[in-house]
Amino acid sequence: MLCPAVEGVEERYAIVDASSAPVLHVRVVGPLTDPGFERYMRELEDAMTATERFGIVLEQGPLTAFPARYVRRSAVWLKEAVARFGERWVATAFVVTSPALRAAVRGLFWTLGQAHPVTVTKTPEEAFAWVRARLGEEAR
Repeated sequence: MLCPAVEGVEERYAIVDASSAPVLHVRVVGPLTDPGFERYMRELEDAMTATERFGIVLEQGPLTAFPARYVRRSAVWLKEAVARFGERWVATAFVVTSPALRAAVRGLFWTLGQAHPVTVTKTPEEAFAWVRARLGEEAR
């Protein structure tokens, strides 16, 4: 397990929904806190482990800022997750409603490079369609 278990955490930063697998749907729903963030990463990792091939749709929700310590923690986790899940992780689509934030996220991914295809969309529908296309599925 790449993320430590966080016992007794009640606050939710994000909900990880695997009911549309192989598309894993992550919705940011609450405040960004250390315990909530660790819980989100642990739940996402669990869903990734349980799905043979997958793509991820991540919705921004109420998130307006992502402090540097979370960027660093995400980068470490991402490196470990890419090594662990390899070609099983087919694609990721980020749903970002703000045009300025969408541009910033696209720039970040362009600068960092990615191990699998990544896009940034305006709507969840666009994101699901794009991920499903990468997975070779028909849109439902």
